[in-house]
Amino acid sequence: MKVSDLPSRCFQGVLPSIITTCDAEGIPNVTYLSQVYYVDAGHVALSCQFFNKTKKNVLANPWACLQVLDPITLEAYRIELHYLRDEREGPLFESMSRRIDAIASLTGMQGIFKLLSADVYEVVSVERVPAFLLPPDPGDVPDDPPPYRSEVTGLQLVCQRAVRATNLDELLAAVLGALDEAFGFEHSMVLLVDDTGARLEAIA
Repeated sequence: MKVSDLPSRCFQGVLPSIITTCDAEGIPNVTYLSQVYYVDAGHVALSCQFFNKTKKNVLANPWACLQVLDPITLEAYRIELHYLRDEREGPLFESMSRRIDAIASLTGMQGIFKLLSADVYEVVSVERVPAFLLPPDPGDVPDDPPPYRSEVTGLQLVCQRAVRATNLDELLAAVLGALDEAFGFEHSMVLLVDDTGARLEAIA
């Protein structure tokens, strides 16, 4: 399979992609990507904003593994990559920067959520992740699963809890608690940019 065989919607940023890298000693790092940009049949470009660890890793060890999702079918694809270079100007950078600016404007992160470089990778291999959509093994299902299995009813619970909050602390606690109850998100956090604009801090 080639990267050109994947549906173009896999590269539209509807669902976040995941990249895994390792440092020179083989210690892995996994993080989400804002943008995976299809360059051509043999190359993709990844947005670099806050990825200090990811960028440091690929400069020391240029191999990476990327997972993208089809937002319609929810099929997952694993892409092995080899880091080539970063681009900080030119058509590719400008095109990716416009997309990042659009995301920033929607999330209130203008001036902070900014593209630093378009990191170009060679595509080494592409494969569909097998059994990604199969139901879980019965032995893996908890005895007391969350009562809200539908995404719509779960979202309704989150919204109901959120609108009752009278301050930020109550809002964050209510939303994180509802995500746990409705969807089983036992581990989640909310991050905000600090006063310097250079770091993210966990506030809940």
